[in-house]
Order: sequence, then C-alpha cells, then structure tokens
Amino acid sequence: MSISEWKPVVAQIIIVILLTTTGMPSARSVSGPVPAAQTRVLTLDQCLALARKNSPNIRAANNALSSAALARKGLSGTRLPQLRASGTASAAPVFDRYGYDPAVTDHGQLSAQIIAEEKLYDGGVYGLKARQIQLDIESLGIASKISERDIVFSVKQAFIEILRAREEITLQRQSLSQLADYYNLVKSLNAAGRVHYTDVLKTGIQLSSANASLEKAEEAAALAKYELSGIMDAVPDTAFEISGSLDDLSIESTDTAAVGDVPRSLESMSNDLGITRSGLDAEIIHREKLPTLSLIADAGFLSSLDPPAEDRWDRFGYSAGISLDVPLMDWGQRRLREQQQRLAAENARYQAEAFDRSLAIELRSLSLEIRNLERRLNNLRSTVKDADDNYSLTKSKYLGGAAPVTEVLAAQQLATDTRIEELAARSDMLKLSARAAQILAR
Repeated sequence: MSISEWKPVVAQIIIVILLTTTGMPSARSVSGPVPAAQTRVLTLDQCLALARKNSPNIRAANNALSSAALARKGLSGTRLPQLRASGTASAAPVFDRYGYDPAVTDHGQLSAQIIAEEKLYDGGVYGLKARQIQLDIESLGIASKISERDIVFSVKQAFIEILRAREEITLQRQSLSQLADYYNLVKSLNAAGRVHYTDVLKTGIQLSSANASLEKAEEAAALAKYELSGIMDAVPDTAFEISGSLDDLSIESTDTAAVGDVPRSLESMSNDLGITRSGLDAEIIHREKLPTLSLIADAGFLSSLDPPAEDRWDRFGYSAGISLDVPLMDWGQRRLREQQQRLAAENARYQAEAFDRSLAIELRSLSLEIRNLERRLNNLRSTVKDADDNYSLTKSKYLGGAAPVTEVLAAQQLATDTRIEELAARSDMLKLSARAAQILAR
C-alpha cells in the first residue's frame, strides 16, 4: 500500500482516538438528564424559606437576643433590696498570761442574721448599665436582620448560578448538536472526495472541545446546587430542581451617584450603637469616683460567749444604718482606664467612618457596573443574531468551496461564545443587583 493510501487510514485512527478520549456526544449530553419522580421543584421563595428555617446563624442571633433580654431582667433585680444570710461562731479564750481583752471579745461571739441592703445612690451607674443593655438588645436585633439578609444574598447568588449554568448547558448542547451535524456533513463530503480529511480532523477536535465545555457547565451547575443545598438544609440534599429562569428575576434599583444619596446600612446602624455603648463604658468608669450610699438593716440572733447575766437583754434583735463609701485614692488607675476607653470609642468612630466610605464607593461601583452591563447586554442581543447569520453564511460558502473549514468552525464558536457572553451578562447583572440589595436591606 502506497503512502497516499495510508494517509486516510492514519487520519481515521487519529480521529477515533480523539473522539474516544473526549467522548462523542451521548444521548445524555444532547437530551439532558430526566429528573426522578421524587425530585423536589423549588421556587426562589421556597429556597429562602428553607434557608431561614434551617440557618444556624439566625438561630444563634435569636439566642443572643434572648440572652440580652434576660440580662436586662437581671439588672432590674439589682434595684430591689438584696437579702443575704450571715452566721458567725468565734471563741476568744482568756488564760492567765495571754488572750484578747474580755471587755472587747466577750470570750467569743455567736450570730445568725438576715441582712438587707438597699443601694440608695450609685452615681448613676445603674442607669448607664440599663442603657447599655438596651443598646445591646437593639444591636442584636440588627445582627439578626444582618444574618437573615446575608442568608437571602447567599441563596440568591446560588440560585442565579444554577439558572445560569442550566442555560449554559442548553447552549452547549445546542452547540454540540450543531457541531455533530456539521461533523457528519464533513465526513460525507470527505467520503465523496470533495474535502480533505484534515477538515474531518479539525471538526472532530472542536466537537470534542464542545463536549468538554458541556461537561464543565454541568459541573458548575452541580457545584452551585451543592452550595444552595448546604444553605437550605441541615443535611445537604441535592435531590431537587429549581423553577424559573434568569428572565424571571428583577434588577434592583441602585442609582446612588452621590455620597449623600447612599442610605445607611444595617452594619452602619450597628456600628453607631457600638460607639454609643463604648462611650457609656467610659462614663461608667468616670462615675466610679462618686460616693455610693446604701441603707443596711439586719435582724436575728447575736450574743457573746460570756456566762448569761440577769440584766442581759434578749439575744434576738435588729439594727439599721446607713453605709457611705467614698473613693479617695486609686493612684490614677480609674483615670487611665477612662482614657483608654475613650480612645477605644474614638477608634470605633474612625473605623465606622471608613466602613461607610467603602460601602458608599462599592454601591456606586455596583450602580456603574449594572448600567454598563445593561448597555453591553443590549449590544450582545443584537450581536447574537448577526453571529448566527454569519455561521449560516460561512457554512454555505464552505459547501460551495469558497471558505475553509476553519472559518466555519470559528463562526460556529463565535455564535456560541456570543450567546454564552450574553448569558453571563444577564447573570452578572442579577448577582450585582443581589449584592446591592444586600447593602440596602433594612
């Protein structure tokens, strides 16, 4: 057999190896998987409801809010008289050469008393602590909203990605079907001697590449489904499908060109509460220098160990008095702690200001990106038709011998890439819109 006769055989072996390695389009690749009868079909609202129900972050935020409410209830109890029981038993024996003075010790003492103490004045510390707990409750309420808002954002992102990957799978299957038809056409033309076998090889290579792109899109859809399942379910379960399409989702309005137009985010509100609370910490330390006044009363048994005398009063009785505590000297410790706390509050203000600035910049950037994507999307939608027409025209020219196979394959790839680019623009717009909605959530 001559060398010219061997060339088609070698080429056939090469194309078989290529197609065997990457895989020809199977019935699954073209028609897609058939969902099982038990598969759940979920809307976006249903996904959000499941995510809220099973979110550990939302549960933790609610528990923290309940804990703060208990702390407020506990603080209110400190305004009531504090009762405690006290008992002592001491002996002070006296010997011939040593021992405590019996006039002072009465040879020892026995007591069993109920003591009540009511703080009359604490320098206003109680009111400041009550205000702090109220701020904590408000801050934790915002934290709960932040957790729910972030869950909504995560669900939307995964939901959009699944829809995008699903539409890309459809486009890749269409591309694969086009290439498969064209591959069969080129093979028939080669068998008729009208084109070289290299055209078959080049078409087969692009067909294999299209099959790999389809597998990549299916992988992206599976990964997005895993992510959404992990957000929704306590035990991840991917036996579900989602309903709807990217066109069913709306774009949020984010026209905030000026800094003053940017509303305050939930994080900004929480930061404000934290700054106020930090200032109250400094004020509490400042008021530690003020005196505290308390009313003390007791009732019970009190006696010495001296032998009873006939003129001794009954050992049961009560007493009442006032206690005044005045801080005199702490060697500047309180003043230093107050300065540290005020510096911490000032730093918190600076950090909050920097956060607000970065958020304003991000929101304006999102608005700009969305507007640019809208213009780009309009251009791509008109380009899609031109790319399809170009592919049809180039294929006709190839059949007439006026265009090489590389131009046909390039035209087919351009049509597919344009559709995928248009899909990516729609998906990106929705994702950016979801991020803007996360920032603006209340």
